[in-house]
Amino acid sequence: MFYRATIRRLKELGIIGINRRNLDYLLELNCRSLYPLVDDKEIMAQLATRFEIPIPQIFDIIHSPQEIHHIKETLAKLSSCVLKPANGCGGRGIWLLEKRNKSLLDLSKIDQSSWVRPNSETVAMREVENHAIEVISGGFSITGQPDRLLIQERITLHPFFAKICPIGIPDIRIVVKEQEPIMAMLRLPTFDSEGRANLHQKALGVGIDLDTGISTLAIYGENYINTHPDTGKPISQLRIPHWNEFLNLAIKIARVTNLGFLGVDCVLDPNRGPLLLEANARPGLMIQWANGIGFLKLSEWS
Repeated sequence: MFYRATIRRLKELGIIGINRRNLDYLLELNCRSLYPLVDDKEIMAQLATRFEIPIPQIFDIIHSPQEIHHIKETLAKLSSCVLKPANGCGGRGIWLLEKRNKSLLDLSKIDQSSWVRPNSETVAMREVENHAIEVISGGFSITGQPDRLLIQERITLHPFFAKICPIGIPDIRIVVKEQEPIMAMLRLPTFDSEGRANLHQKALGVGIDLDTGISTLAIYGENYINTHPDTGKPISQLRIPHWNEFLNLAIKIARVTNLGFLGVDCVLDPNRGPLLLEANARPGLMIQWANGIGFLKLSEWS
């Protein structure tokens, strides 16, 4: 549907494309030297800690092939985790893992199919280590250069979203321009996205009214929908808990990074409230479709 939209319709909605984003937003508002602050998830975590911004706990960081053996020791102490490239993008290279037997701490017994991914696929330690090598080699890096693997806390599903989402952890993307939130969407994982909250991986994008925190439109692939494809539950008119806290968190990230245009991804923890997942100096543009309006139209109103 989106790719068949006419030029006239795009102009009516104020929808911008990649080239317009790059010229008028990224080059105009973002200093290139600041990109590593958000591109590198390890640096972003250090910055968040410095400014007391809540984030999921990082259990370990694997910097080189020589440190691969640390993974078994770290995972033996955990019941679940997220494996994430430090310089990845678009959800590529992220593995969500849960231990099949949470009481199993014996290192000698956790090699064979000890972990389960959201799609119920079992994963042996050998496969985890192979994935780590691919990450460290730069297989998912933005630049293609050698990377690092973060072993991070996997957030528990908040009861509010448990009613809607059968798999994975939803997150919220807030686009901030010159330290003011201008657009937001809820990203709901699906079975097709294998539990990942990324639209390029077939997650849902649900527009959110900035003033009220209430969900509006929802896109799935190229179509607008009204219910979650896996549960049939309505996904519009949902009032997001702690909405003002989400907005304040996004504003704080914009201030500490000094980036004029960025996307801030947050998650709702049942006990700690909104947490920062990551920030993006080149936020995608599908958020415009999820809200039924483009960035240019917002500029006219401001």
